[in-house]
Amino acid sequence: MEKLNSKEISERIKKILNENNMKQIELSKITGISKNAISNYLSGERIPDTQNIYLISKALNTTIENLLVGKEKNNLSIEEQKIIEIYNKLTDKNKGKAEMFMEQRLEEQESDLKSSALKDTKIS
Repeated sequence: MEKLNSKEISERIKKILNENNMKQIELSKITGISKNAISNYLSGERIPDTQNIYLISKALNTTIENLLVGKEKNNLSIEEQKIIEIYNKLTDKNKGKAEMFMEQRLEEQESDLKSSALKDTKIS
């Protein structure tokens, strides 16, 4: 089994912070984790505990696994990742609206496909 390495974790957090154009103080404010604790994580002196690694992963829009062992998010396309990033920035109210919008589009699409299939059947 792979052992966690505090220096590698700190490098991954720093890299993702940089990719998100986020400063240490911003991460502290977003997560509620003290500046001192964030500093310890970024210097590799400590590994974040379970709660804090969860909070950091959410703030940086990555997975816990990526922070701890360097596994990238998953096999999502760039477009899918962008949609998820946008969705995660929405308020709960707007997330609900976005979900309803997507469900309506899906229903329309399924209805169009059924209509098209019926027309194809009648033509044959």
